[in-house]
Amino acid sequence: MHSIVASIACSSTRLGGPSATSADTKTFVLRPNRNWPGFRAGQHVGVEVDVAGVRCQRRYSISSAPSRDRRFSITVKRQPGGTVSNWLHDRVRTGDVLRL
Repeated sequence: MHSIVASIACSSTRLGGPSATSADTKTFVLRPNRNWPGFRAGQHVGVEVDVAGVRCQRRYSISSAPSRDRRFSITVKRQPGGTVSNWLHDRVRTGDVLRL
């Protein structure tokens, strides 16, 4: 997986990913900084992106188990007309910054 930078609310995190799971699905692995409070199985995280100057938000379930190194994954399926899912699929690259 590739490294991508993102920020979580008032903290920051590094993403590893994207990794194509299928033609319309990608998994992004997040590596949070020390401010990330962690998570429990079944939780979700909000992803905020700026699309044409408009802040858009979408919530995604965390698709991995908690790990010792605090990494976690979100798996995003491209949705027809989906502003955030299409932006993530088309725009996110190694080193990009996202708000969670």
